[in-house]
Amino acid sequence: MKNIFLIAGKPARLVYYIFLSIVSGLLSFAFMAFVNFLINELLAGKAKTVNLQHAVAFAFIVFFFVSSRRLLASVIIDFSQRVFWRTRRDIIDLMLQTSYERFVRYKTALHASLVRDVNILTAASMNIIQFSSSVIIILASFVYMALISLPLFACSFVVLGLGVLVYSQSMKRNERHLTTARNLEDVFILNFNSLLHGFKEIHLAPAKGDDIVQSELQVLEDKSVANNRKAYVGFLNNQIIGQVLFNCLIGALLLGLTYWLNLSASVVVNFLFILLFLLSATESAMVILPSLIEAKVSLDRVVTLKNELQGEGTHSPQALRPQPLTDFQEIVLSGVTHTYRTEKDGAGFSVGPVDLELRKGEVVFIYGGNGSGKTTFITLLLGLFKPTQGGIFCDGHAIQGTSYSSYQALFGVVFNDFYLFNKLFGLTHVDEDLVVRYLKLFELEHKVTYQDRAFSSRDLSTGQRKRLALISVLLEKKPVLVLDEWAADQDPYFRKKFYTEILPQLRDEGFTILAITHDDKYYNCADRVFEMDYGKLKQVWLQDPALVSHI
Repeated sequence: MKNIFLIAGKPARLVYYIFLSIVSGLLSFAFMAFVNFLINELLAGKAKTVNLQHAVAFAFIVFFFVSSRRLLASVIIDFSQRVFWRTRRDIIDLMLQTSYERFVRYKTALHASLVRDVNILTAASMNIIQFSSSVIIILASFVYMALISLPLFACSFVVLGLGVLVYSQSMKRNERHLTTARNLEDVFILNFNSLLHGFKEIHLAPAKGDDIVQSELQVLEDKSVANNRKAYVGFLNNQIIGQVLFNCLIGALLLGLTYWLNLSASVVVNFLFILLFLLSATESAMVILPSLIEAKVSLDRVVTLKNELQGEGTHSPQALRPQPLTDFQEIVLSGVTHTYRTEKDGAGFSVGPVDLELRKGEVVFIYGGNGSGKTTFITLLLGLFKPTQGGIFCDGHAIQGTSYSSYQALFGVVFNDFYLFNKLFGLTHVDEDLVVRYLKLFELEHKVTYQDRAFSSRDLSTGQRKRLALISVLLEKKPVLVLDEWAADQDPYFRKKFYTEILPQLRDEGFTILAITHDDKYYNCADRVFEMDYGKLKQVWLQDPALVSHI
């Protein structure tokens, strides 16, 4: 119940919705009870002429019943949409607050929750209120049955107890099958992302796509279908058993109980009418139950995901975040080490210990072979990965705990696998004259224009998109600019311009620049050059004969 309130938002709103469902259920029962009363009048021979009072009462009951159902349908739609967007927002807020390391580990699960769990919870939110109405009708029917005949009520209660017992025996088993099927969705999303992001490669080599479908998706399909089939067949069996028990009760009433208990015809007719009404409400509840249990599985998954994503490194909500740093004099990495281990076999790769002093206004280049640890080093410097040993210091202050978010505000980054946003998000004020100047500097003024915090086009070559990404970062005016092999996708002409004209200009504007680069022809444009080799960072001197000969 706590989790239901969690996704519904304000508890008072959910209570109001359930109250309306109760009113609707009671009015539905009132309609049935009044019809039963009219049947008794007919059987007793009292309905000789049209009774105006009965007609008015009937009209009022129908009017209020239809009105309540109309209002209930309206609030169900509103409630389901609130659940849909509230759950989406909760998952997105959770993603934005988690640490980068946890995000990398759980991003597939986050994706699966957004595309599956949210929709299941939304559908269930429309059913839970209808389920409440059915439960109210069932309870009211039992009360009315007890007033008609206590012996028949006792028999009906025993039948209902048998049905509940059968259902409870299979419920946990059915829920386990649904949980297994839900967990397979994470694996499906992982494989779907392979198809999505690797489409060019698959289009050129269709055998890759066929292999993914046959060896991965087909296996997932078989497992998912098997588990869902077992769960829903279990629910269907429960429903059939309930129908059989009710049919047996009706047969027993007509074929034996009426005579053994010496019941009058009016009592039998009234009781049968209520029993059929009760059967309809029970079947409605039984049809809804599988979706509610599936929603419970999804809700448990969302809550578990939330608990797993929370912990050290989680960002505070925006209002509670410490003030971001806007300037620095020196960043020091002292004995920093980070070990990455795979979950599958425990194999790992270590970076460090790394010692580095990055001073304001410097241009620093780092080079190294594939797999040498350059990218991991960048994530350590940026505070995306936390050191397993050693520490990071900014102007003598240790970076730890909540101070990471302040420290990270120093950096503007263009990653090698960069993402170019469709707007300049996070910037409340943009100097449009500066935008025009940068577009001209990066030779994009004839291809891209700027208006309303957005560039006119992102449909550019990779190198041009990287230029646009760098312009976006420069407009943030962060003091430290980190570039991960930025020039690799530029043509020779613009690469030369970048190193010999743009970098000096950016340094003159006050930027400190750290670049991962293999353009050894331009190493002389840096103040210092470092080599990353098997996780170790060492400074090399431009006068070193080995480096000179390499250049």
